Amino acid sequence: MIFAPERMTRIDVWTLCDDAEHLAGLLTREGSVHMVEQQIPAKDRDAASLVRPERREKMHHLGQMADSLLRRLEREPLDLSMAEQESFLERPTEEVLDETELKLRELRALIDNHFDERQESESEIARLNDISEELNLLNDCGLSFVDVKEFTYLHAACGMIGRNHVERLAERLRDEPCAFVTRPALGNNAAFLLIGDRERRDDFTTWLKDAGAYSPTPPDRFVASFDDGLEQVEMELWLHRDRLADLTREFDRSVEGWHRAISECVAQLHVHSVMDEALSRFDSDGTLTRISGFIPLSKKHSLLRSLNRDADGFCHIQFTPIAGGSGAGVPTRLHNLKLFRPFELFVRTYGLPGYNDVDPTPFVALSFLAMFGMMFGDVGHGFVLGLIGSGLAFLPYRIFEEVRDLGRILMMAGIAGMGFGFLFGSVFGIENDAVLPALWMRPSHPENLTLFLGAALGLGVVVLSTGVVLNIVQALRQRNVRKALIGQWSAASLIFFWSMLFLFGLRMAGREVPLPTGVIGALLATPLILVAGGQIAFLILEKRRHAAQGGAARGEEAEEEEIATILFEPIEIVMNLFTNSVSFLRVAAFGLAHAALTMAVFVVNDMIDVPGVDWLTLPFEHLFIIVLEGMIVTIQCLRLEYYEFFSKFFVGNGIAYAPLSIRTKQSRE
Repeated sequence: MIFAPERMTRIDVWTLCDDAEHLAGLLTREGSVHMVEQQIPAKDRDAASLVRPERREKMHHLGQMADSLLRRLEREPLDLSMAEQESFLERPTEEVLDETELKLRELRALIDNHFDERQESESEIARLNDISEELNLLNDCGLSFVDVKEFTYLHAACGMIGRNHVERLAERLRDEPCAFVTRPALGNNAAFLLIGDRERRDDFTTWLKDAGAYSPTPPDRFVASFDDGLEQVEMELWLHRDRLADLTREFDRSVEGWHRAISECVAQLHVHSVMDEALSRFDSDGTLTRISGFIPLSKKHSLLRSLNRDADGFCHIQFTPIAGGSGAGVPTRLHNLKLFRPFELFVRTYGLPGYNDVDPTPFVALSFLAMFGMMFGDVGHGFVLGLIGSGLAFLPYRIFEEVRDLGRILMMAGIAGMGFGFLFGSVFGIENDAVLPALWMRPSHPENLTLFLGAALGLGVVVLSTGVVLNIVQALRQRNVRKALIGQWSAASLIFFWSMLFLFGLRMAGREVPLPTGVIGALLATPLILVAGGQIAFLILEKRRHAAQGGAARGEEAEEEEIATILFEPIEIVMNLFTNSVSFLRVAAFGLAHAALTMAVFVVNDMIDVPGVDWLTLPFEHLFIIVLEGMIVTIQCLRLEYYEFFSKFFVGNGIAYAPLSIRTKQSRE
């Protein structure tokens, strides 16, 4: 049905508690039931729940473990196919959790072992490099570890120090009885050698510690001559580097398998967490359980076939039609033609229509393109904008879904700009019959100004009238006859609006109405009087009915405020219709501004005296106009849609249709 969300039906399914998990899996795989919360008393909630808290806690713990392993591998979970994810529903949750826990523990042991070995090799390489630096520094001073070890009256310390602390330590030791030398820094550290009086050993040790220096005792195998010690260091460095290379190759061979296995665990946890969420909404008495929700009518037969095939004999299904006007709690699923579907983005940005409300998407699409085309009427600019939109519309991957919708909107907006460009005879700002004759008029020519302003005003009248008509239709769907006939934006206000337009049209055509001015005024005021008087009459009748039923009387102050609001509505109707109509003149204003900008481009180019430069700058100038005007025109179109059109009928209190399904982006618990 056009201008309406997709029709829904209520579904209730009963089964034994022992079969509840199987039923939840079937409904999750089908992915069409929007579940509703069961109204279970708080005292019975724990007893009725089919989900044990310890199972959810285990899911959460395993999800954190998988997330930690993926971060360690610097990977995101793979996007498994829907068939693979649905296959996970065929096994019991407890069995899946036990297997997932075992697999994640094995993977964590393998990954931890790999990184421990890597860290051990890297640490040993760093230590050997430090020893190599110390050996070279000692050799530069004509010493070795053997010589330092044999000192009797001197204290010697050889090690590494942060290069940022070298000057500070050297300054501290300047007046002390010692020698302090360093070797050019290797990375952030430098090798140092300190030789001083043995009696000052404790002081030297304290100062080195304060400076962040460390002076470990070298292993005995390195306490040899310089050549022998360095040879031993180089041999061990070669062994550890070779081991590190082996570990890297082993990691490259294993990481994809680990990544795949962890991704499968994440997917299984996601699938069963969705199913667990479904079980938490089941109404259970310990023996029998029930699930309630809503399903689109178009999905009803598909769900029945699936349940009859896979759940025949262990569940009872009941569908309940939704009575007209009783749409409270029913979710909204927008369902438009493929051409209009991208414009649902604009509607959702403002709000979601209620189940019995009007879905304005088709008219939003048509009116947006009409306004955009009038403000952006140029064949060349529209073609470029359409190309940009086409590029965005075909971006790959699901993560660009909203960007693709925006691209489709830009593509259609570009086509609309091209269409009006042919009507206006404009291509890249060139308005010349020899290049492109105008099929309608050229708005930039003074003689066409009145016609262009009238066209913009006429478009506004259509948009405003449609908004009021949709409000009337919406009120009738909700079985609110009062709102449809004498509400603020009702049949009465629409009659007043069209009557004013009729009189204005006669006046512009130079014709006179064969009625006295007083009679005309009375006829125009009649719909407004009906709006105010009718609502006051309804208010009085409601007060009497409420009193007859024994209800508490409302305060006089509240009644006076409501009556004052009702009496002000006719004034508000007149003011809004006038200001909203005039607001659409901005369509013509921005259309003229677009033409003026393109003319300015040629004026600026004519001022450039350097040959050839004007042709080089011209494309960039037009691109600037396309981007700038494209953004401005889009904002103005949305402003007119939201403030002038939506304000007549749109409420935006709908509940988003969110079916129980694994066809959503995975989220790691």
